[in-house]
Amino acid sequence: GNPVPGVVVSDGFTCTQTDAEGQYVLTRNAESGFVFYSLPSGYKVNMHKTYKLPKFFTKLKPETARYDFTLTALDAPETRFDLICIGDPQINEAAHAVRFKREAAKDIREYSAAADIPCYAIHLGDLVNNKWALYSNMVVALQPEQTGIPVFSTIGNHDHDKAITVDADADASFEAAFGPTYYSYNIGDCHFVVLDDVLYTGSSSYTADITDEQMAWLEQDLKYVPKDKLIIIGLHIATSRRNRPSSHVADYKELYALLDGYNVRILSGHSHNNYTTTISETIE
Repeated sequence: GNPVPGVVVSDGFTCTQTDAEGQYVLTRNAESGFVFYSLPSGYKVNMHKTYKLPKFFTKLKPETARYDFTLTALDAPETRFDLICIGDPQINEAAHAVRFKREAAKDIREYSAAADIPCYAIHLGDLVNNKWALYSNMVVALQPEQTGIPVFSTIGNHDHDKAITVDADADASFEAAFGPTYYSYNIGDCHFVVLDDVLYTGSSSYTADITDEQMAWLEQDLKYVPKDKLIIIGLHIATSRRNRPSSHVADYKELYALLDGYNVRILSGHSHNNYTTTISETIE
């Protein structure tokens, strides 16, 4: 019922902000499939009525020019929160999703219920192992009824349809279940950015690249983010070369240049190992 100014809205190519009346205008890119907003701090995560996963987007329709969103303010600002990261469940059969609910989701639910601060989660890709019919199983496994908290999504290489050689089309099954493959949101004093760093060419072939379109979008997105914000990047394949020299984002220097001046944490899956790396790069 009240306009929310200053909310960043995007079609994945152009970013704009709502005005004093809560209104936004942008020219849709012909290649865009969604319009989405960057959840502002101080507001609840909207959940999809059917999928029960974070809903900050609407699929674009050729005949529709207006897309409205409604936000609900939190009872109090969140100054601290816990973030739970899920890496590569990569299920092969329905029974694996059942096990995920029984073990991993139960652990997350019990941890968040016992925590004295709010909790959120993000999965870092490879929900399934090239078994896209199992997305529906993982949608159920990630719902708050199972985990107790909102779970944001990241696409991995095994989440792409390997029978399709065009990267944008190989994302379709994932997008139908989880929405855009790159987006941003804010929790507390942190600005989150989720990126798709898997450039797919079909038949299980891919490179670790962040597309030029995403880089251009990120540059715009960050224009609305003050330098004192902590930036948390979620992607599938690590940007660092230190632990896996043969598997890292090829255009990492361009990414680091965009993030220059920010305090940054980068979260990734893919390696099936846990490690922490301190990155110190000179960008020339």
